[in-house]
Amino acid sequence: MLNAALEGGQRGHPAAVAPAALAADLAGEPCAAVRPVAGGGNSRVYRVCTRSGARYALKRYPDAGDDPRERLGREWAALRLMERLGVDTVPRPLACDRPRHAALYSWLDGTPVAEPGAADIDRLAAFLARLHGLRGAAEAAAFPWASAACPTPAHLEAQIHRRLERLRATPLPEPVGAFLEESFRPCWARLRRAYRHATRAAGLAPDQAVPLTLSPADAGFHNALRTPRGLVHVDFEYFGRDDPVKLVADILLHPRGAPPPALRRPFLGAVQALYGGGDPDFAARLERGLPLYALVWCLILLNVFLPGGARAAAPAAGDALRRERLGRARALLRHIPVLREEVRDAL
Repeated sequence: MLNAALEGGQRGHPAAVAPAALAADLAGEPCAAVRPVAGGGNSRVYRVCTRSGARYALKRYPDAGDDPRERLGREWAALRLMERLGVDTVPRPLACDRPRHAALYSWLDGTPVAEPGAADIDRLAAFLARLHGLRGAAEAAAFPWASAACPTPAHLEAQIHRRLERLRATPLPEPVGAFLEESFRPCWARLRRAYRHATRAAGLAPDQAVPLTLSPADAGFHNALRTPRGLVHVDFEYFGRDDPVKLVADILLHPRGAPPPALRRPFLGAVQALYGGGDPDFAARLERGLPLYALVWCLILLNVFLPGGARAAAPAAGDALRRERLGRARALLRHIPVLREEVRDAL
C-alpha cells in the first residue's frame, strides 16, 4: 500500500539516497528496476517497476541550496488540485517525501510529441480549456500565482528588468555583454515605450490585474506525451494563476515546446476562442505583450552565462551550449517584428 505522504526520512541533498531505496520507501515495496528518464536539467525523473509489477514515476527535485523555488510543493499541490477537480490527463500524486525532495507519481505510458499535428493542437487547447474552466472553483481561485506570473503590466516590465540586471551584474564574455548593451537594451527601451503607450491607450493601469487563468506555466509539446487516448501532460513545478497571455506567449516562444510554424495560426485561433470570449482585450493584450515576452525569452536563453547555468554540461559541451544560446537569443531578438505581425494577422 502506498504511503500517502512520508514526512520523515534522511535529510540532506537528494543524491544522498539511492533512487532504488527512495522509490522502495515511497512505493512501500521493493523495486525490481529503477531507470532514469531523459528530461530537463533541474529535477530528475526515474521509471520505477516494483516486484509486484506496479509502475511509477519517481521525481527528485533540487534542494533549496540549488534552487530556492519550492518545486516539489508546487507540483504536488497542483496535481492534487487537478485530481480533486477531475483532470485525468496528468500524473496522479501518490507519495511525497519533502525532507528528501522526492515524490512518487503514476506512470504515464506515451511517446514524445516530436512532430505535432493539427490533432495535437486541438488536444493541447482542450487541456488549457479544461484548466480555464476550473479557474472559478474555490480551491483554484485560492491557488498561488504561477512562477514568474505577470498578472499586471508592471509585473512583465519588472521581470525583464530583474533578469537583465542579474545578467549585467555577472562577469560576462565580451560578445554577451556587447549583445546586451548594443542590441538588447536599445530594443528593450523602444519596446517598453510602445508597450506603455499601448497599455495606456487600452485603459489599463500598470498595476491593474487582468483576467487570470489556471496555468501550467510550462505548457507545450515538450511536456506532453502522445497516448492512444490523446495527449497527457507532465511537469507542473511552476503551476498557478496567471495571465493567459503569458501562458500563450510562453508556448509560442518555448525553444522546444512551440507549435510548428504551419500550426501557429490554428493554435492562435483556438486560444482566442478560449480566452477571448470572457476577455475582450485578450487578443490586443497578446499582440502588445508578445514582444516583451520575447525579450524575457532572450534573457532566459542567456541564463547559461549565470553562475552554475551550464553546470550539467562538460566544459567543452558547456562552451558549445553557451555559443548556441547566444546565437538563439540574437535570432529571437531580430525575429520580434515578425512574431508581432504573425499574431496580428492570425487574430
